Amino acid sequence: MEIIKTRRFILRSISQRDAKDIAKNINNWNVIKNLSSLSFPYELKHAKQFSGKMEKEMKKEKPENYVMVIEVDGEVVGAIGAHHIVHGHKADGILAS
Repeated sequence: MEIIKTRRFILRSISQRDAKDIAKNINNWNVIKNLSSLSFPYELKHAKQFSGKMEKEMKKEKPENYVMVIEVDGEVVGAIGAHHIVHGHKADGILAS
């Protein structure tokens, strides 16, 4: 698991155990209206599906998607990611372990 720790937050690889926090913090129209591909209401089943899929994807030798969660005081409050990664591209290696 990739981990970056600062005084204010932890940035780490997504896990299916994050689903409850993800669902809680994203199920807000003011958040979802700014995102292009999420349904509303965003329920726990959606978060479980997403986090499980991304956790599995990131275990691949060459993942096509890379997602990290932002954890503050033990709670996942957001996520960042790179999607549709093209391996062999000149930028390949930036996200390499």
